[in-house]
Amino acid sequence: MEHKYGADLNGKQFILLSIALCTGTLIEWYDFTIYSQLSSTITEVFFPPSNDAAQQLSYWAVFALGFVARPLGSILFGHIGDSRGRRVTLLWSILCVSVPTILVGCLPTYHQIGIAAPVLMAPLRLVQGL
Repeated sequence: MEHKYGADLNGKQFILLSIALCTGTLIEWYDFTIYSQLSSTITEVFFPPSNDAAQQLSYWAVFALGFVARPLGSILFGHIGDSRGRRVTLLWSILCVSVPTILVGCLPTYHQIGIAAPVLMAPLRLVQGL
């Protein structure tokens, strides 16, 4: 019994699609890896220094926002993929990871703007998780 799923792809198209999918996944997981590896620096720069436990919990809560957003991202990008195509979906996916990453690098520190630093970081991490 033969099953047919998705579009008909020749060998070259399948390889290009696989490379595009792997690139998007690599960029997404690179972001999560960098954020987790820089935990000591990010907690000192963006979160209140008064309590170490609260600082770490706040850091990991913001980190978790990226994972909470993943199901929403699958719904959103599934719809975009169905209505606009894979190329547009891949572009938006990469932009949703890249632009917030750049903006996190431009965020002022906790010592400069206070509690607004982690508050601004939270929606950026949410968008990165999409």
